[in-house]
Amino acid sequence: MREWTAAAPFFAIVVALLFLTCASSVAVAANGLTFEEKIWNFGKITTLDKREHIFKFRNTGKKNIKIISVTPSCGCTAAVLGKKNFRPGEHGEIKVVFDPGGKSGWHESTVAVATDKGQATTLAVTAEIETLDQGRVAISAPTPSIRVIPESVDLGKLKEGGAVAYKIVVENAGDGELFIQNVMERNDAGVPLSHKPIGKNKKVEITFFYRAMEKGGIKEEVVIHSNDPVRPEVAVPVTGTVD
Repeated sequence: MREWTAAAPFFAIVVALLFLTCASSVAVAANGLTFEEKIWNFGKITTLDKREHIFKFRNTGKKNIKIISVTPSCGCTAAVLGKKNFRPGEHGEIKVVFDPGGKSGWHESTVAVATDKGQATTLAVTAEIETLDQGRVAISAPTPSIRVIPESVDLGKLKEGGAVAYKIVVENAGDGELFIQNVMERNDAGVPLSHKPIGKNKKVEITFFYRAMEKGGIKEEVVIHSNDPVRPEVAVPVTGTVD
């Protein structure tokens, strides 16, 4: 069984991430979260037009609600949720950043939001993306480039029932802003993160805790998702032995 928490000495990593944008329709959940709209349309944009939109919502139920996951369908978007727990009547916002770089034509992306009360909401953004030719633009949009250190983790020998902490550093070796969108174990639902974007040559350090629940070999991996267009998913193998 894996338990982990995130710590960022360079940026504060809060909790949550990833979203997309489209046009208006009011989404009502009588006993859950009510979104002012679930779709936002950016209209006609170019591949250099990074856009943002804020999805607003309110807890219209009678009980506290916790957002447990935010899962995007595309690495071209990132979203920030300021908090995850909401009291009855309390408002919240999700800021969505959409980067159309490398895409063209009509595009739609979705973001799945799940709560601890079983509510599942899909948010979407759309845009008509125009590709700029060399006669109109001589530069390409800046792109992020993820670098993960170490590339693998060896926990060594652990005692059954014991726990050990290990750290993974995520660095941006590119020019564009890097967003960590999701961190998960393979075959797990994942844990969304929210934080300021990682700038050029900047980094964050994430601390994980592994608890040894049974004897045998450890063969797992941590999967880090980001908006890096070349490496949107990076897997870090985690090995060791439990005596």
